[in-house]
Order: sequence, then C-alpha cells, then structure tokens
Amino acid sequence: MFSQYPEGKENSASAAPEEMSVSGLQARIPGFIPEDLEFWLAQVEARFKLARVTNQLTNFTQLVGYLPRSMTPGLRDIFCNPPPDRPYDALRDAIMGKFGTPVDFRLEQLLGGLCLGDNGLDTPTKLLSYMQSQAASLNVDKNILRLSWLQALPKSLSSILQYFGQWYTLMELAKMADRVYADQLSVQSLTRPAHPPPSSDNAKLVACVKALVAQVQALTLLRHRPRKGRRTRYNHWSHRPRRPRSRSPSNGIYWYHRRYGDAAKRCLTQYTYTPMSGN
Repeated sequence: MFSQYPEGKENSASAAPEEMSVSGLQARIPGFIPEDLEFWLAQVEARFKLARVTNQLTNFTQLVGYLPRSMTPGLRDIFCNPPPDRPYDALRDAIMGKFGTPVDFRLEQLLGGLCLGDNGLDTPTKLLSYMQSQAASLNVDKNILRLSWLQALPKSLSSILQYFGQWYTLMELAKMADRVYADQLSVQSLTRPAHPPPSSDNAKLVACVKALVAQVQALTLLRHRPRKGRRTRYNHWSHRPRRPRSRSPSNGIYWYHRRYGDAAKRCLTQYTYTPMSGN
C-alpha cells in the first residue's frame, strides 16, 4: 500500500512533535547560589540537558524566571531586549560579568587567601581538590598551583613535602600530607593539657573567688570561737568544779560545827563537840 503522504512528509510531521517537546519541556532549576554563580549556572545547564531543553530562547526564558529580583537592575536591558542570536549565552555572560567573582580576585584568593581548615577543607587532599577545581577555570599553571597549595599548609607540614616534591606527583604528595597531618594532630591531642591554664581574666576571677572564700572561712571561725570576759553565769558556774560536801568529821570536828560553830543544829549525835570557850 502506498503512503498517503508524499516522500519526506511523514517524517517531517512526526519530527514536529519531538521538536516541540524539546523546546517546551520545563527543567527543574536548582536553588540560587549567589556566592558561586559559576557553579549554579553549571547546575542549571546540566538540568537543561537532562530535560532535553536545547532551545536557546527556552533556556533564556526559564533562567530569567528563576533569577532573584536583586539582579533585575543590572540585567534589565537584556531582559527586555534579548538578542535574537543565542540569547541564553548572552544572558549567562551578562550574569557572570556583572555579578560573578572577578577573575583577578579569584586568582588572588586561590594563591594566597586559602588556608588548611577554611570552609571545611580540613585535609590536604580536600584543599588540593578545591584549588584544582578553581584553577581549571582560571588557567593557572601547575607549578603555581603546587606552590600555592604548599603555602596554604602549615609550615611544619609544607617543609616536609617540599623535600619529597621532586619524586612524587601533586596528588601523591597530598595523600602523604594527609597521613603526616593526621599524625601531627594525634600528637598534639596527647601533649595538650586536659585543663589548659586560664586566661588572664579568668585568673583574676579565680583569685577573687579564692579571697572571698578565705574571708568567709575566717569569719566563720571567729563566730564560733568563745570570747573572753563574756561568759554567762551559767557557763561560769557549770565549768567550775564543785567541792563535794563531806559530812564526815575532819580532825574530830563535824562539818556543821566547823562551819557554824556553836550555832550548828544538824550535827549527829554520835559525834561529840566541845564548845569553844570565849575570850
């Protein structure tokens, strides 16, 4: 059976919906990253490829819808009058030119602004990987990258690596640096005192607290110490030893007679008493 379409017509008709689907798809744009526009735009373009959005005008339109309002004044001209030829590329270049980090600043940050431990780069290999990713877009020479990476490391570590640099590649040096740096951290943790000495302000505060404690202790001792000359009558007599009253005769004289003489009335009959003769 012959086709009802002329030769080539059927193919063109079937290709039209596919072209419409490519230009009409909506890509899922990732969240805006103002501090790293180049990385964000790379993610956007990756989403365009996954969604098979290849039309420049479609890419331009979708990207404009996801840009924050703070960028509108600098991009107003290209928003209102997009160029007919490759509008997305023009928008991308305008974004990087007006809001991206300047190349000279990124190069300066790469060469001298990074240190081991910044931004979660806590190992030499992480630091090297980050610097290599930054240097790739800046066309930095490998020797300059090696020197910048060594300068970003602690001196105790970089001095060791400089000796082995002529025999190992940069990544091999980074792996060696990871092991050496881990050993240095373990030694520091062992030699570091469990209770570090207090700072000058803390030392003053501790001294004041100790002085106050000493004063309170001294006042407490004074309060509980007995004071001379202020004893109560009860305490005075209670601490004084009492002489037992003996009713037995002493030297033949009964106690009542010795105490009261002839006026004694409670003497016992079995004892004798001779009245004293008057003068």
